[in-house]
Amino acid sequence: MVRAFLDSGGQGVWKGAYSGPMFRYERPQKGRYRQFYQVGVEYLDVESATADAEVIELGFRYLTAVGVAGLETRINSLGDRSCRPAYLAELRSYLDEHFEDLCDDSKPLVATNPLRVLDCKVCSPILGDAPVMTDHLCAPCADHHAEVKKSLERLSIPFIEDRKLVRGLDYYTRTAFEYIATDLDAAQNAVGGGGRYDGLAESIGGRPAPGVGFALGIDRIILARERQVGSSIDIYLVSEAPPSEALVAASVLRKSGLRVDFDAKGRSVKGQFRAATRSRAPVTVVFRAESEPADVRAGDNREEMPIEEIAAWMRSRAK
Repeated sequence: MVRAFLDSGGQGVWKGAYSGPMFRYERPQKGRYRQFYQVGVEYLDVESATADAEVIELGFRYLTAVGVAGLETRINSLGDRSCRPAYLAELRSYLDEHFEDLCDDSKPLVATNPLRVLDCKVCSPILGDAPVMTDHLCAPCADHHAEVKKSLERLSIPFIEDRKLVRGLDYYTRTAFEYIATDLDAAQNAVGGGGRYDGLAESIGGRPAPGVGFALGIDRIILARERQVGSSIDIYLVSEAPPSEALVAASVLRKSGLRVDFDAKGRSVKGQFRAATRSRAPVTVVFRAESEPADVRAGDNREEMPIEEIAAWMRSRAK
């Protein structure tokens, strides 16, 4: 986005938004894929702390509007080129003293990028007494950080000051922030984040153009919403009969207006039950054969009935 702004000859304050597929090289894991989707905004050519607060509020309101529950906003200041070098020297000294206790991923970062060590969950117990950037801010950075917090309070945006928060990109200065969906597992609970990046435009050969922005992960947002709203299906059909017969049973249920899924691969009953658990469907139906009653399970309740009666049974439970 900064390159596009510079290449277009952009002058003056500019606000932009984007969405689309992105790609990363790291090993895929749940909620962190090689190809992923994100939306983001950038606010360029402005140094004001008010702009930081405006961007943070926009992301918070967006995530709230799309239904992300348990949302936390965490903020920190990473200083700037005036005050950060002295802090990095002190942090590196602390990490050198505890070098043997660091994980293998963090050890190389001590020399190259010690801030990233603060983001390591494995090394977290070692970092409790590590120096923090907010204790080393120069006066302009301290004033900027105070103004951001004051503005968020006036906007009624709840936030937590996380003095260990760093971002995964090296160009951030001053404000850094993340949106956390606390209902998700810790490894996948960051649904977005961003910060200020004064100096980035110059580092890629452009004119000075300070900026602030965020990116929100659509994949993570969907995970958070799924955790909140539950399953997208009403019934998972576990079949002891061949998949072709399970399809007929599923069709009967679907014609009754129920959302039904089943396994078409012919996996074992045990494998199908695992799939049923992953689907988070509130009801599991064990289908044996067309002439036999199905075993209907909803929590601790368990009944046997013909497939044709299940829709009426579910309607009666909903009353």
